Amino acid sequence: MQITVTDLIYGALTEIRVARGGDVVRAEDQALCLQLLNEVLERLAVTPNAVYARVPGGGPLTPGISTYQIGPTGTFITPRRPTRIPQAVLHFAGGTAQPLTERSLEWCSAQALPASAGIPQFFGYNPAWPNGSLVLAPVPTQPDVLALVLWTEIAAVADTDTIDLPPGYSELLRLWTAKKAAPSFAREFSGASQQALLECLADVFGANIGRVNDADTRDGGVPGGRGGVYDYRTGEVY
Repeated sequence: MQITVTDLIYGALTEIRVARGGDVVRAEDQALCLQLLNEVLERLAVTPNAVYARVPGGGPLTPGISTYQIGPTGTFITPRRPTRIPQAVLHFAGGTAQPLTERSLEWCSAQALPASAGIPQFFGYNPAWPNGSLVLAPVPTQPDVLALVLWTEIAAVADTDTIDLPPGYSELLRLWTAKKAAPSFAREFSGASQQALLECLADVFGANIGRVNDADTRDGGVPGGRGGVYDYRTGEVY
């Protein structure tokens, strides 16, 4: 979902009844809430299973090479190394394409041997720092183009930005920013809003718990579903 930072801030102020429909937010209030929103984003970046932005990535493969670095100084350059790669598609010279199946990094590394060279069918990923490590199996033999969907932490935003968020994230940022802003405006963050924030944390963080299955089952790599109890101390959902 695409949403402007201005709309996120307006929603946060509406949540604590500082703004109402049609109100123009004062510049000083906008600046304060922007600072608080960026504090939320900074905290989420160090929280397990936290917030992500979706960005495209990838590029041409090198025949005989199975491991590729993704990040600021990697083979595939991105501003930040991705925390997860939910989708990888191989595009061939003839115009056809083939999606790759996610497996564990250990499984792919064990399969990525020179004797197994061919058309990659599987990929594994390690979100190391500063560059993540992507392993393909079998080892590619052609310079086909690999298109990736990358999940990365959201960087600091400006009030003129528009950000693309997965489902549930705009509500999470709106509610968390509202909770942080409430004391500054001498307003209360209601019990209903607090309950909505806890449910949103459980749903969003729970969906980010990736499970990669090395067996050929239809459940391989399906992330955790919604529900459960969110533990703010660990960032886990039980």
